[in-house]
Amino acid sequence: MRLDGRTLLTVAIAALAGSCAGGVGGRGYDPAPWLEDLDALEAHMGVAYANLEWIVERRGLDPAALDHRTRAAIRAAGSDGAAARALRDFVTAFRDPHFGIERRRAAWIEWALGLFGGEGEEGPPASAFPADAPGRDVCGAFGYRDRDHDFEFPVDQLPGWSPLPDDGAFPAGTFALADDRRAGLLRIEHFGENGYRSACVEAWERESADRTGPCGAECLAAFRRRASDALARRVAGRVEALRATGIAALVVDVSGNGGGTEWVDPVTRLFSARPLRSMRTTAVRHPRAIAPTEARLAAVEAALAGGALPAASRDRLEEARARLTALRAEIGSPCDRAPLWRGDDTGCSQVFQAPTYATGVFDWLPPDALAGVGDSLRAELYSPFGRDIPAGVWTGPLFVLADRGSASATEAFVAMLKDNRAATVIGERTYGAGCGFLDGGLPLELPNSGLAVWMPDCARFRIDGTNEIEGVEPDVAIAWSELGGAERARALADALSPP
Repeated sequence: MRLDGRTLLTVAIAALAGSCAGGVGGRGYDPAPWLEDLDALEAHMGVAYANLEWIVERRGLDPAALDHRTRAAIRAAGSDGAAARALRDFVTAFRDPHFGIERRRAAWIEWALGLFGGEGEEGPPASAFPADAPGRDVCGAFGYRDRDHDFEFPVDQLPGWSPLPDDGAFPAGTFALADDRRAGLLRIEHFGENGYRSACVEAWERESADRTGPCGAECLAAFRRRASDALARRVAGRVEALRATGIAALVVDVSGNGGGTEWVDPVTRLFSARPLRSMRTTAVRHPRAIAPTEARLAAVEAALAGGALPAASRDRLEEARARLTALRAEIGSPCDRAPLWRGDDTGCSQVFQAPTYATGVFDWLPPDALAGVGDSLRAELYSPFGRDIPAGVWTGPLFVLADRGSASATEAFVAMLKDNRAATVIGERTYGAGCGFLDGGLPLELPNSGLAVWMPDCARFRIDGTNEIEGVEPDVAIAWSELGGAERARALADALSPP
């Protein structure tokens, strides 16, 4: 294995850091700072951890017993390294992929790695770009990069495989079924716009002739939305191309797709003409949610007071006002979850219970809903109204291929299609990561050890009320992760063939 300069530097830094860590233990171990860090972690979880009640109530984790074990482990640790492991074991006990803890790098280590280009992440976007700025610079400032979007198994082993011309982002083709019909196969490797930098660059260059001056913050935000919609329409174009071949069924391959952004919701709606009801999405009661909730509520109040509206639109707005009013009251009444660590019931929940969804205030609305209401408010209340993306491009039999690597936003795709009976899921139970972070989440740096902690501040619940962190089970099970490449091709073909 070849080691580049950065890898060699990292190895050297790790060795040096390890020798420095040994010196800390030599001064004598004190458990008190580690116990204080545990206190800080538990207090922060009470405010910021959206899955705490679910894991305690549904998975049966005993928080008081876990607290007792962790404190005993810290007192008996004998070294800072062992105490850090006790905190990591505490976090691991929750079995939540979005809940993690790690050592913060010292500033000089960050500087040294920076000599070799850092971690490959882009800096924050510039506040403005000139009209003739190269698209690669603009999209790079957003943090976009190109990923490998190819299939993860040899699709040429599928019977009669015939690929569509490659578009570089969404590979697709058709294959033969046992009854001489053909099925389409479309690969979506990532559900975030940030994984398709080339598409962003193309969108920027395509609009170059229309820009007359610098593109500032509002201009850039509007561009990102247009580029996002264009990327989704590109998926729609691949579906239309497959449909034009006369396929009898469509398979969407999201195996190994680790997630993405809210872009997943409008993309999901491409694959069914059914009304796809969104999952209920909740978040922790935190002051940061007050201002946007009050702004939405004020906009609804203004619309109701602003003049004549169709009766159906007024009824919808009244419903939105009631939900937003309840949500505002919940956000202003945080729940004290400290009793959990003592084995007592809190009598409340830190995540709000007012019905809100991944799409906003409503889980589904017909295209003509909220007639007479301004476009901005319509999109605030139901986000698909703010997207220039078609729905129901595919109307035939739909299959979704998922595996243990299908996680986070991908699970929203799988669950929404399955729960609305719009698709048959084949493969394995998904990873069980669920909802992650809103606007970067609410991270914590422990005051003494400097350990960085992150935890999901939102949760998604399927139509039957199950938290998405439990994963989505397949309708047709295939031990996908245990199969080799050619075996996967045969298993997929067999799963679609009639008995």
